[in-house]
Amino acid sequence: MTRALPWTPPSGPDVKVLPSGTWWDAVRASGLVGEHALKLLGDESGAVIQDRHGPLYWLVEPGSADGWDVRQVHVLGGAAARASYVGVPPAHWTGPPGIHWRIPVGPGRYLTDPALLRQSLALAARAELGPAGEAGPVTSRICVRCDRPTSTPVVVGQAHSASAGGRDIYSCPTCVRTFPQPVDPITQIDALRRTRQEGA
Repeated sequence: MTRALPWTPPSGPDVKVLPSGTWWDAVRASGLVGEHALKLLGDESGAVIQDRHGPLYWLVEPGSADGWDVRQVHVLGGAAARASYVGVPPAHWTGPPGIHWRIPVGPGRYLTDPALLRQSLALAARAELGPAGEAGPVTSRICVRCDRPTSTPVVVGQAHSASAGGRDIYSCPTCVRTFPQPVDPITQIDALRRTRQEGA
């Protein structure tokens, strides 16, 4: 007998914006760090949402990722002071283009073990961004709008080329507000929260 999952993705024709912290918390990683972590996790990864611009979202037990401090990784839900929401694609959206389930929800593929996920993301961030505190461009990104380096980049798009494939395009938390159409509700909420914290 197959056990029913405590939560299943929407089955309608479009993305639903759902609150993080109710059934799960969402751990959002930039495309660069997320792709590396996905390889490290292999078959140990639970369900993963990939949005159209590259960031990956893992689902974890509510409250299990509180206090994480990994570069280019944000926990949505848990101890966050404000409500966080995640765009969740229908269960049958399992491939690009657009937001989709990179790893669909299913038996044995729902929540990811938080300790294993954090370790994989931390290793991925170190491999892709260099040691924490290291000076130079490896630990920061250039804002596409103001051309200044930022240590808290927000992914606002992806550039594609025949030779290099896809790469993330970044904005600083201040400039992200000037984009006419935010990447997704989560990016907008995260950017505004971080801007307030930085006193911008």
